[in-house]
Amino acid sequence: MANLALLPLGFIAIRFHATYYKGPRKKLMPIILIYCVVGSFAINNMVFGTTIMLVMGLLAHIMEQNGFPVAPTI
Repeated sequence: MANLALLPLGFIAIRFHATYYKGPRKKLMPIILIYCVVGSFAINNMVFGTTIMLVMGLLAHIMEQNGFPVAPTI
């Protein structure tokens, strides 16, 4: 029953949040980074997970700048 109730609510939430993604990238990226840091910390309540997430994100950014594909590396 909960899944059936959440289905229309999910579609409404998608339409509501789609307006945020049309905004400027400079404002959107810090918000996404904050969510990623909080999520990686919340999994085990350890800073180690957050550190690994930040290092791997930096590595992926460097790879992307130099023309290496990131998806096969993951």
